[in-house]
Amino acid sequence: MIKFFRRIRYDLFDKNKTGKYIKYAIGEIILVVIGILIALQINNWNENKKLVTKTQVYYVQLLDDLNNDILSVENSIHEFNNHLKEYEDYTSSYDKEKLTPLVAYEQISKLSFISTPLTFNTNTIESLQNSGDIGLIPSNIRNKLMDLRRLQNLTISRFEDTNDGQNNIT
Repeated sequence: MIKFFRRIRYDLFDKNKTGKYIKYAIGEIILVVIGILIALQINNWNENKKLVTKTQVYYVQLLDDLNNDILSVENSIHEFNNHLKEYEDYTSSYDKEKLTPLVAYEQISKLSFISTPLTFNTNTIESLQNSGDIGLIPSNIRNKLMDLRRLQNLTISRFEDTNDGQNNIT
């Protein structure tokens, strides 16, 4: 193909057909420019496809983190309900009997307190922030994720304060 165009170029140049040669040269330049533009467009499509794939991976990871958080919170609620039952049993026995302070203190010290720490999976959110890919997530979802992160930190802080207070009793 290149030999074909080269032969046309030489024939036009050798026969002093400059007008036709200039038209041919302009046509060839236009074809090259069109080829470059097509290559750039294909490259942009590939880059956009990579970003969409990367965003989908982040969405899947966020869903996994949230599902794991749900399981963790459900386990904590179950554990809390078990401890609540222990406390209710203690208070019902306390109402029935007149306990001395020493016996009451011994029974309180036998009660188990919530010992499993409450944790949330923040790996994906931290990864998004650290890599700068947080911009891939739409702003409304990004704001909800930041609100969730603040709520998680507040919940953990309150949980730790409650645990510390209960541990100081015993």
